[in-house]
Amino acid sequence: MALMAGSPPLVAARLAALVVLCLTIAEIDLRLQIVPDALVAAVLLVAVVAPAPLDRTAQLVGSVVTGGLFLIVRQACLWWRGEDGLGLGDVKLAAAMGALLGAEISLLAAAAAAAGTAAWIAARRLTGSGHTAGAPLGVGLA
Repeated sequence: MALMAGSPPLVAARLAALVVLCLTIAEIDLRLQIVPDALVAAVLLVAVVAPAPLDRTAQLVGSVVTGGLFLIVRQACLWWRGEDGLGLGDVKLAAAMGALLGAEISLLAAAAAAAGTAAWIAARRLTGSGHTAGAPLGVGLA
């Protein structure tokens, strides 16, 4: 897998950094529905530092495809419903995820995140435990 490239200490450091960053992003998005730019930049930095598990072309394609798809969804929701369906933080996080994982894996991860968010909304509606508008997709992406 792409994240496993490099010597064991580098792999461990990379995974530890990603775990901390992703847990922090998830917590902030869950509480505030914000995906901070500084944390997204840190994820992108982890994606591009040596040793690069993907070649730079694959990272660029993954970033553009995944981030671009999220931007299209965001703009379509804005056009159709007159409100943002995704925040720009989600779009930027998806682009960073694309650089980290490549296009194919990041799109699968995005589908899993969307399914998880849909399950979260359904559970909240079924239990009557609160407002479901503005479900935090960044939690699933992280």
